Amino acid sequence: MKKRNIVFEIAYEGTRYSGWQKQGNTGRTVSGRIEEALRQLYGQAGDTAPDAFELAGAGRTDAGVHALGQVANVHLSCDDAPERIREKLNGILPTDIRIQRCYEAEDRFHARLKATGKIYEYVIVTGPVEDLWLRNRALQMKDEPDIEAMRAAANLLVGEHDYLGFSSLKASKKSTVRRVDSIEIWAEERPVGGKVIRLIFTGNGFLYHMVRILTGTLLEVGMHERTVTDAARALQTLDRADAGPAAPAMGLYLVKVIY
Repeated sequence: MKKRNIVFEIAYEGTRYSGWQKQGNTGRTVSGRIEEALRQLYGQAGDTAPDAFELAGAGRTDAGVHALGQVANVHLSCDDAPERIREKLNGILPTDIRIQRCYEAEDRFHARLKATGKIYEYVIVTGPVEDLWLRNRALQMKDEPDIEAMRAAANLLVGEHDYLGFSSLKASKKSTVRRVDSIEIWAEERPVGGKVIRLIFTGNGFLYHMVRILTGTLLEVGMHERTVTDAARALQTLDRADAGPAAPAMGLYLVKVIY
């Protein structure tokens, strides 16, 4: 039976997982759980190779990071229609992983190599009362940051730059130049006081921990621990020490992969 290139659009709550990418030292990864489900549904006697159902993901997410629109593809031998594949997978996957869409692509499609951009969102909850329902899905803090200062700093961080200083990479043989098209910051009032603040990052790609470090830097500006002009210092020095801390993983979402 000829293998078909099957593409999944996936949502998951990352709280219980050690990230997206399958790792040798743990089976508790999102891709690992999906590959295990594929093997259970479509495995045959000859599918003993470790990579028989290996997913190609559009990008890795860290432990505790969530996704609304992760994309992955796999070359699969089966007769099921894409809708049936989705139905079967969702029937046996943990309820914190959902296949939202499933479709067949041309053979050369690769979820990572064909991607032209990504959208991430970071969620912050402020106020005297923590949000019970977002306890594992947002950064919660009592004090409210200066959102206008954060917006002013965000304007300095967009564009095409070498973002090495805003990543956890020690060094890289590959280019660390990326293009950040926009950083939008939105806030809405909470009924119990405080705000829900959303930082939305759109760009052609992001380095390891880059969105979390950009968020941590903007939060330092918002808390007046760093000046607006100082927010972009790491773009000139490329020194990780000149950027802020990485914001906790729980507030980050991969919203969309752009093709």
